[in-house]
Amino acid sequence: MSGRDPFLPAPRDGWNNGQLLVYQGAVLRGTATILQGSNGQTDISVCTDSVYFLWQHGAYDSEISFYVLNDDGDTLLSVANAYGYSTGDTLAVAMNQCPTCPRVSGLHVASRTHNQLVLAWNNNAIASWLVEYGQAGFTPGSGTTLTVTTPAVTLTGLDSSHTYDVYLTSTCGN
Repeated sequence: MSGRDPFLPAPRDGWNNGQLLVYQGAVLRGTATILQGSNGQTDISVCTDSVYFLWQHGAYDSEISFYVLNDDGDTLLSVANAYGYSTGDTLAVAMNQCPTCPRVSGLHVASRTHNQLVLAWNNNAIASWLVEYGQAGFTPGSGTTLTVTTPAVTLTGLDSSHTYDVYLTSTCGN
């Protein structure tokens, strides 16, 4: 998916271990535990047509508030006061549009020399990727373009006195 996961349960305050359980269909994908006096964020990655949010109460539920955002930052669920919810209550069912072509993830420099750079990334079940590179600031579409079918590429003919920009895109058969 992206650098940011699609659902971000972010407790705002809260007391004594109230929990938001995130299910993708019948599978528990993650739990956001709201600790005493917490103010934090829990990232839980899901991708399906429907996602269920179930509540597990803690003590002082009236002091627990939280919200859930999707990958675009839209609010899917906002609870200002968890008082009145019982363990197992379904708080929301969200319809999530899954990407048809996952974004590249895990991009890193595998090795380098004075005129060559090897980049690698996670496969994510993609058949091929488009790599474009050029000197820093080049206009996309005007760089050197490669299509690769393994999650790694060797960029050659580089000049160590220059910096370079690299664009990597999953092609997904399109």
